Amino acid sequence: MRKLKRTAALGALALVASLVQVGTASAAETFTVQLGLGVPKGFSARALAPREGTTATINIHKGDTVNLVGGANLLPVGQGPLAWKADYATDLDDPFAPFFSDPDADLTEPFPTDAPYKFGPAFIGAPAPCGDDATSQCVFDGSNSNPVTGTLAAGDRSGSDGNWFVRIDANPGQTIWAAPSFGPVNIKTTLRIQVVANNETATTQTAIDAAKAELTTLERDTARALDAKMRRTSTKHKTKSGTVVWDAFAGVDTQTIALLAMYPANLVIHKGDKVRWHFSALQVEDHTVTFPFGYAAGENGLANNGVVPVCDPDGDGGEGPDTFTVDFETFECADPTDELELDLTRELVSKSGDGKFPGGKEHSGVRGSNIPETPDTPPNDAPYDLKFTKKNLDGYKYACAIHGGFMKGFVTVKG
Repeated sequence: MRKLKRTAALGALALVASLVQVGTASAAETFTVQLGLGVPKGFSARALAPREGTTATINIHKGDTVNLVGGANLLPVGQGPLAWKADYATDLDDPFAPFFSDPDADLTEPFPTDAPYKFGPAFIGAPAPCGDDATSQCVFDGSNSNPVTGTLAAGDRSGSDGNWFVRIDANPGQTIWAAPSFGPVNIKTTLRIQVVANNETATTQTAIDAAKAELTTLERDTARALDAKMRRTSTKHKTKSGTVVWDAFAGVDTQTIALLAMYPANLVIHKGDKVRWHFSALQVEDHTVTFPFGYAAGENGLANNGVVPVCDPDGDGGEGPDTFTVDFETFECADPTDELELDLTRELVSKSGDGKFPGGKEHSGVRGSNIPETPDTPPNDAPYDLKFTKKNLDGYKYACAIHGGFMKGFVTVKG
């Protein structure tokens, strides 16, 4: 998917193309700030910079360059990140939302693809046409106050090792916020860039690096402690009808951290018991609970076939059918005028099965903080119940159909 993200060119970035200029490496200072990092069992979306209160903040001078490692959305002067996220990057079809609805007719060949929506350009957008290095940095002054056309999006930065160099030309006294492209936007994940007068002191790279080291240790220790706590978490209750219901969790998040694991990793129950997987703790990621393992993560499973790259000949404005004309060497459409998109199949996003296992395929559908709620999908924070009707001391293996085999678990059923 990383290669696909690098080459996919979708519509929303065209909204900000007019904002982007290519500058020269003449800035007085260049600061490097990392946005996000890997933690045990997952990742963190925290901005790694010195904090004012709980908010990552750097002070720079007009004309300084900031290398935002990992990319972000740079918001216009006067636009706060929380309101921007709520109004323009949350609901289905918001300009910077993770998901867009798919109005196109279903693809039928070479296999049926019934797609209610697709990934938005905030997730797989083409990279901004500048900023790969310090000699070709973007230039942004935040003067376009429109929260859509005035937002400068980094797009995918995998081709530049995560680097995105932007010269900030806002005036002294002005503030520009850098908000994550995907996941939570809050006071811990955003970066506040304050432009100060030339006679005022700017943040040093030494201070940024020290904050990065401190916060990296904090996030990784938090992830380890949360993982250890969740591995010990196993509760149950009995319903009025006498059925024993066990609690489990498909991933668990904090404001910044996403742990990509099933908790408990191996749940031991008895024949006739139910397991209830909870998704309400998800703030960063989206997951599924899918049985059996092969249906979730096998060669022909949902993890490999639930998201389908297709080409759209008439764009989002038309309802004509998509085509399966993707060149898988370049991940480009055969016709360069077509839009490349990633469609999420209804089989992936929707709940299926009869609630009992073993038997057929049992699938919770996609649930979490990012997935949109539609009439065809389950509530994104609703629990998922599954009753186990047959003894299996080797354990029934299952997985998340988004993250595949590395996010798996077992349910061992005693007689």
